[in-house]
Parts: sequence; structure tokens; C-alpha cells
Amino acid sequence: MVTVVGGFWAGGAGWAGLTRGGRLRVLCGGGAGWAAAGRALAVAGRSSRNRSLTVAARFGWPRLGSDGRETDGAERYGSDGRGTVTVAARSASGLAPGPDWRLARIGSDLTGAGLMACGAFWIRQYGDGAVMSNGGSYDPRAIEGETYRFWEEGGHFRAEPNAAKTPYVVDIPLPNVTGALHLGHALNNTLQDILIRQKRMAGYEAMWMPGTDHAGIATQARVEKELKAKEGLTRHELGREGLVERIWKWKEEYGGRILMQLRRMGFSCDWARARFTLDEVCAKAVYEAFFRWFKDGLIYRGTRLVNWDVHLQTAVADDEVIYEAVKGHFWHYRYPIEGHDATGPNARAGEDYVVIATTRPETMLGDTAVCVHPSDERYQHLIGKNCVLPLMNRKIPIIADGLLAKKELGTGCVKVTPGHDPKDYACGLRNNLAMINILTPDGKINANGGSYAGLDRYEARKKVVADLEQLGLMEKIEPY
Repeated sequence: MVTVVGGFWAGGAGWAGLTRGGRLRVLCGGGAGWAAAGRALAVAGRSSRNRSLTVAARFGWPRLGSDGRETDGAERYGSDGRGTVTVAARSASGLAPGPDWRLARIGSDLTGAGLMACGAFWIRQYGDGAVMSNGGSYDPRAIEGETYRFWEEGGHFRAEPNAAKTPYVVDIPLPNVTGALHLGHALNNTLQDILIRQKRMAGYEAMWMPGTDHAGIATQARVEKELKAKEGLTRHELGREGLVERIWKWKEEYGGRILMQLRRMGFSCDWARARFTLDEVCAKAVYEAFFRWFKDGLIYRGTRLVNWDVHLQTAVADDEVIYEAVKGHFWHYRYPIEGHDATGPNARAGEDYVVIATTRPETMLGDTAVCVHPSDERYQHLIGKNCVLPLMNRKIPIIADGLLAKKELGTGCVKVTPGHDPKDYACGLRNNLAMINILTPDGKINANGGSYAGLDRYEARKKVVADLEQLGLMEKIEPY
């Protein structure tokens, strides 16, 4: 005799116990409905000679007998004369042996898939006298692997177009091929598994689409690091096709780990349909989608501010950027008002010049405006006039923008560099400012930086500061 004590999960014991040998007794709580599904499988012919199942269950609602009425006596159901099943249940209104035949029919109609879709498990009998409720620790390895093989090899997760059934599809949020699954994946996918299994039981043609994502920058970074370390090559030397080939090799080596982890957690995906976002089908779909959007005028090519990786020389998504606080400086320096001397002995702030402060003085080479708050009385008379951008000798307007400038912060004047700052970029869009990029893909100053072209951005910073000091425009430098 194998005794199983459990709640929601105990129902799956029915089929497994009867396929091994001896007898099985299930004592379960609120999950007695699943026990009924297990009983239905036995009745459907899954039991064999000299085997029986006893289910004692406590329900939170009345149960119905085979005649549609609440029963008040134990019922015994035969199984092709080869075995017996006894079901006893306690309802909210008292003792009511006998399962709900409607639930039992679900288990019977869907056979193995119906039972396992309830989230039930197998109880394996290793010999006469084996008892699951003997106080020992539960070892899932003893049953989960065999159970999952039964599910998958039996095609219970497979979905095919079926005009007679209503389709129900869940597209799994693709995990990155570079990593391992974490608790968030487990929770998210468990909720999807519940939905897809419930729909299968309800008669839908339910398909759960699995796959993995190439992970863009994360995969590229790992592949390039390995490429450089082992072969001394860059992706530019390897070429686009060569890099894609290496990423595929990485996927074959590490991508299978993700799918196996999903299987180990028991998820009922249609594995025959698994996709990788760089495979031929997905790539073709991406090309086709973008072509249609462009053709319909829904997308266009334009200048946008992006996060840029100067090492990999590619754009990086916002959620892939890692921010790190570092010690630096605040540089305060003067921008002369057009037609005024900003360095003379009688030069006055707000009349002959304005003072701005920045942590990245090299970006001033791409400034296209100075911004003040529209209600700041100190600068009302300057709105609409021009400054002369130091070092570049380029006229830039003084504009009013209450979203960017704050009267209480600093001097109330802000340099605007739409090509190199998110807030400045938004200000540039609002005020139709020019957007000047001063950097090359590898992080050096380009031709837009004038005499600073060719310098690394950090070297350019030092030279810009030194030149401002030499011109007498540097007000002060503060630690930051």
C-alpha cells in the first residue's frame, strides 16, 4: 500500500499508483477535485488486475453523485472488471462520498494530459510497503524527470491548427540566451503555465510558444570578449556574417541551458516550435515588419540621442545602462554676451556674460543654446539675444525653457547640448535647436570639435579647461 497525504497536489497520485503495483490510498484536502481526475483515469482503463485506489477527500462545497444529486453513501466504480476505485468525500453540508462526474469526465476525456494539466504529480511505488508519508524528505528528482518525459514524449504539450477548437496562444517572454533563469522567470512562467493548462483542460487548442532571445548587446559583449581573448580579433575584423556565426555557436553552447531549466520547472511549452530571435524565420519577420512600417510611413530615419558603447561601438538600451557614481568636478565658466567683453575689469554677470556650470566641459563644443527660466527676472532682458560660444566663436541663442532651467539651481543659466544629454535633447526638440554630435564612434572628438578634433574625450576635457583658464573665462572649480 502506498499512502499519499497532500492537498492540491495529491490528486495526481491516482494514475501513477495504479500503474505500479499494489494499492494506493490518497488523503487530500482542497484538491480533492484533482483526485477525482486521477480516479477517472483508473476508471477509463488505466488500472490493472489486483490494483485499487482509495481517495478520502475534504471538499469546501457539495459534490454530486453520478445521478446528479449530492450522495450520502460510498460508491465503488469498477474498471473493466480488473480493478476497483473507492472515492469518499466530505462536503460543506456533511458526508458526501462520490466525486463530481463532470470533473471526472475532464480527466477521462483528456487522459494523461488532463490529469497532469491539473498540476498533479506521480507517486512512484518502489515496492510493497513504500510510504510517501513516512516523515522523510521529499526528493523531486525521483519523480519529476520521469513525469516530464511522459508529458513531452506523449505530445501533451503539442498544439496544431484545429478548426473545431478555439485557439489560445501564449508567447513566452523570451529569456536572454546569455544568462540563467532566476526567481522572476519562475514566477512569470508559472502564471503562464497555469493559464495554458487551464485552457487545454477547457477544450481550447492551447499553444505556449517558447524561445530564447539573442540579448543584443549582452551576447555581443561576451562573444567579442572571448573573440579578443582567444583569437585577438575584433568584430570589425571578423565581419558581420562572421560575428553572427559566432553568436550562433554561443547560442548552441549556452542557449540549451535556458530551455532545459524551463523543462526542469515543468513548464508545458510546445517545444517543437521553439525559436531563437536570430534564426532565419525571426530575421525574415523582422525585415518584413520594418519594411512594411517604413512603406506605410509609420517609421522614419532621423537623428536621435542614444546610449553609445564606445568599445563595442553600438547603441545600448536604457535598461542595459549601468550607472556608477564617480568623483569629479563642477566647472563654472563664462559665456560672453554678443558684443560684450566678458573678461574686462568692469565685466558684469548678467550684463556682459552669463555663468554656467557643468561636469563635462568638453561637451561645450557641441552647445547650441543657453537656457534660462522664463520667469527669472535676472535674465529677462537677455532672452532672445545671443552668446558667443567660447573656443568655437559660434553664436548661440539665449532661450527660455521652464522645463530645463531652474531659478534656484546654480546661476539659473544652463548650457544646452542636445547631441549629448537627454534633458538637453528634449529641450532641443521643444525649441527647434540644432543637434551637433562632437564624438566619433570610438569616443574621440570629431571634426565638429574644431581644433580639438582627434583628441580622446578625456584629453579634450583637460585641454578645454586649460584653454578657458588661459582666456580668463574660468570662474571656479568645485569638487563634485
